[in-house]
Amino acid sequence: MARFVRLTPRYLRHARLLLTRLGEPAIRDAGRAVDELGAADELPRTDDIYTFVPDPDGRPEAVRLPAHARRVHRRNLWIWYWPTDTEVQVVDLTDEPPVPFG
Repeated sequence: MARFVRLTPRYLRHARLLLTRLGEPAIRDAGRAVDELGAADELPRTDDIYTFVPDPDGRPEAVRLPAHARRVHRRNLWIWYWPTDTEVQVVDLTDEPPVPFG
């Protein structure tokens, strides 16, 4: 079942910053991973991680939002997302690996 993919401003802002730093091939790979999320029959996948999205400014007092994280194939890039039955909201793109709960 295909889901509508909604990219948040935070995801778009960080994708632009990472494009400047890592180059177009890395961001194309991230785009393919986002497409895979939209086309997935089931979300999350068993190897996706559920944890807190990193605060972009590193503030310990920031509100912490939980989300699923999926690694971009062959990259140290992580897509953070919230799935429902009809859509997947892509929350962030980072080069910071998730730290699982616990």
